[in-house]
Amino acid sequence: MSHPKKGFTLVELLIALVLFLIIGSGVFWVVVKVLQSIASTAGEAKQTTSIELNTDWLIFDLKHVGYGIAATEPSLILSFCNGSGSSTNDACRVANDIGAEGGKALLLKETTNIADTGCSSYDPDFGFGFVLWNGTNVVYQETPCDVCGIYRNSIKCVWLTTKRLYNGTDICCNGTASAPLVGYPIDNDSACDDYSSNPACCSDQNCTGIVWYLKTTSTYTPITHCLNETYVLYRKTTSSDGGFEYAKPVSDCIADWTIWFGLDTDGDGKVDTWVNEIPNGYITANQDLRQQLKIAKIYFLIQASYTPQADYDFCKISANDCDNKCGNGYILADQLVDADGTTHYVCLKHPSSSEWVHYKWRIVTIPVSGFFDIP
Repeated sequence: MSHPKKGFTLVELLIALVLFLIIGSGVFWVVVKVLQSIASTAGEAKQTTSIELNTDWLIFDLKHVGYGIAATEPSLILSFCNGSGSSTNDACRVANDIGAEGGKALLLKETTNIADTGCSSYDPDFGFGFVLWNGTNVVYQETPCDVCGIYRNSIKCVWLTTKRLYNGTDICCNGTASAPLVGYPIDNDSACDDYSSNPACCSDQNCTGIVWYLKTTSTYTPITHCLNETYVLYRKTTSSDGGFEYAKPVSDCIADWTIWFGLDTDGDGKVDTWVNEIPNGYITANQDLRQQLKIAKIYFLIQASYTPQADYDFCKISANDCDNKCGNGYILADQLVDADGTTHYVCLKHPSSSEWVHYKWRIVTIPVSGFFDIP
């Protein structure tokens, strides 16, 4: 004889309901936390991407260093001051003059930059890269504007021989010799040759000096979430009167930066030595730069979250080496090894306040190679 199935009691139903609510609440909490983490990470990734994209200008300047500079120019077309205080090179002198944070500055020299030259380099219909002179006439203009018209006559060109020797500066319609020349346009507002007064200028010809550095100034207010002891990355150019043009802000919330240069000192085509300052014992002239410089690695420590999180510790969670190999107040960003086994620590300074570890940070590394315009 079959017996009817026994149903659930009220107590059993209540217990099941409570368990369901507890488990459901736990799952909901986990989902919310995961979504918050994804949203936070996405926002920070977007910010970091934006900062990396802003450095395209820096990469452009570095890859084109020496463009239109004569092989006989005595001043170095690239110098970097690492802020150690032990050097008085051109970049260090400029860093001191402009008040660069930490005494660090990258100084580059070339004939053109992204600026108004009368034929704007922003617009391919009006920009140009060089002019060819056959000894009598201009025979080629890369993307010419008005050929030998009002635009050409409003700017000047540095004329170099086929052996890259300086042959004078004149309007881009008139070569300065009865022999083939290459004309490189200069920016009338920024090109200078007063090296004795401003080490960012060239010495034997007109060129534009470009300086990259960190600073906090009263003329620009960074976005509000940037911590104290983070700075703005600036780009400044020389002016035709021997001084400097107005600095242009590029990126915010940067705690520190540095550059290491990979050199091929034995001529085998491979990097064997890493240096953190130029000039140095290996590089004292532009010829040394051309022969030895293979790669530059630029490092930034960038704030990547808007607000602190009390339960977040950047150094522990990210497994970064903080206040250890580089010393108190610094993060280890990289380790570079010379061919002889010598190891160099790449160190970036973090903010000194205790709250800095509760923010998320990004160590951005930008390798740059292919310096084909070095004279």
